[in-house]
Amino acid sequence: GKPTKALQQLLCAKNIIFSRTRMIFYLLCGMVRDYYHILGILPQASNTEIKLAYRNLAKKFHPDIVGNDEAKLQWFAVIKEAYETLISSEKRYQYHEKRWLLKSEGKSFGNSVLVDAGSIVKDIIALEKSIHFGNNMHRQELIIATRISECLPGKNIAILNNTRDFTLNATVVEYLLRMVDHVPLNYLKKLKEKADAILLQNRVEVDQKLQKKIRERKQWIWLEKNKWVAVVLLTAFLLLFIRKILG
Repeated sequence: GKPTKALQQLLCAKNIIFSRTRMIFYLLCGMVRDYYHILGILPQASNTEIKLAYRNLAKKFHPDIVGNDEAKLQWFAVIKEAYETLISSEKRYQYHEKRWLLKSEGKSFGNSVLVDAGSIVKDIIALEKSIHFGNNMHRQELIIATRISECLPGKNIAILNNTRDFTLNATVVEYLLRMVDHVPLNYLKKLKEKADAILLQNRVEVDQKLQKKIRERKQWIWLEKNKWVAVVLLTAFLLLFIRKILG
């Protein structure tokens, strides 16, 4: 038979609690951002379906409706981010590329929705610890560069600087220094810009270290590209030296 009114109300309450719990879990526990899951659509959804899903969610979570409910306001920001990414063909393509890349590496996709200085530091440390020496070093260098950019966009650097915790900031820059040797040559300028943008108490000392690391990295790359020339020059020098000694 049909469920009683009390049972219907119980099921409805259960669904609301489940939905609310999932939302808070996404926000506070670092659940990955799956834009399709957030909007409740399939990856092959059309733009019409994306717009419809966004409008339906906006009816529940728009600031004009939820008032000062902070959790719902933050959740709506995530919904809006998902919509703006998927509705743009260019952003959607980039999202698919990033999603495929991280999945191919066996990594979870996305970052936690709520970001603070502590989580930024943890991400940078985890990134540096993930570096390994394999056969395809060039591909790994590209991945490391991409992940540095994801960990330290302008808004995250602003969070670090606004926190005014120079110890945390120094830790981030220290781990950036360690990764100088693991990014492509053409990314060194961007890495330096990110390090320069982070507020520090001992800026001069850090700048000297960074410049030295970048200089050494460039020299090493030059030697790698021209190792046979270096071997020939070194051999010629040794022969001349031996010849001079023997008279």
